[in-house]
Amino acid sequence: MSLIQQAANFTLPKFQYMDMETCQWIIANNPHYTASRPAYSRQAAASLARFPIDTAWFQNPLLIDSLHGLRHLYRTAYFCMRLLEHTGTLDSEDSDLIIVAALLHDIQRLDDKADEGHASRSALWVISNLPRLSQTWNLKLNAEHIAKIEAVIALHETPYNSFSPEQQHLYTQHKSLVDILKTADALDRYRLPKLTWWPDDKHLALIPPKELKQEAYQLVAASELSFLKGVGSGDSVINITKGHHA
Repeated sequence: MSLIQQAANFTLPKFQYMDMETCQWIIANNPHYTASRPAYSRQAAASLARFPIDTAWFQNPLLIDSLHGLRHLYRTAYFCMRLLEHTGTLDSEDSDLIIVAALLHDIQRLDDKADEGHASRSALWVISNLPRLSQTWNLKLNAEHIAKIEAVIALHETPYNSFSPEQQHLYTQHKSLVDILKTADALDRYRLPKLTWWPDDKHLALIPPKELKQEAYQLVAASELSFLKGVGSGDSVINITKGHHA
């Protein structure tokens, strides 16, 4: 049974994998924010290629190719880069930090359901594994960088209107990067099998331009189709953003 059928029947399983019927449904529901096809950012794509994800980092290997697996993580990181371009801060030192946060924000998920607490678990995992991450990705992180990455990951799960006083204080300190990850994470919701779960500006503090919404939709549709044709999860995203199609 397809994901769209399971979503309609309220029977989505703990681990959710894209299928061709659902992918074709996504393609058929093009929101048409703009008429033109997107021109993907080669600079953002090149940034992704510098950060290979070791699948052993996932809390559960069943998530590697699921809706919260590699494709979601790489697309979220790409959207972060595009949002940095939109705000004119792509060349700042924060660009690598937001890529790290995006690529690891769901790394300690237990399943594809709501999984309350996964943000805190992922943030703690990142802090506990900094030597391995720094070596793998050739990172030089100081205490300020680490604090930013931890805060951005830890806050991505909680809606703005549900922040505790402590979370609100943390958000005030790291507002711009938190907003970027939350919006980038939302832009990847075009992969979800129900239209009411697709991106909604009223839940965001940083509203993406319509051109980026169309680009996000197109990247989801194209990379999910590429994956179903046999391209690996990470490559299916990176290849599309580089202009290579399955």
